[in-house]
Amino acid sequence: MLTDVAVANPPPRAPGRTASRSRTRHTLTSREQEVLRLLAEGMKDREIAAALGISVRTAEKHVENILRKLRARTRFDAVQLGASVGTNGVAHLAP
Repeated sequence: MLTDVAVANPPPRAPGRTASRSRTRHTLTSREQEVLRLLAEGMKDREIAAALGISVRTAEKHVENILRKLRARTRFDAVQLGASVGTNGVAHLAP
């Protein structure tokens, strides 16, 4: 089970440095974090929509955004990437 997936606010930067494009691309909204957790549970778009009380199209759009932001090709890749980037504060797997 995923917890604390993707911090909506990136960690503070050193003075004078600009945010890197890759860091901002990994930032997921709280709703996208919820959707990623449900993806990790193996849910399909219809199931995600029902669980969150949203339309199937909205669930599909959230999944598209997650794939784009994590630069994942598949839902499975997104779940793995979401779990593996925990060392830099973007996602964490529960112990």
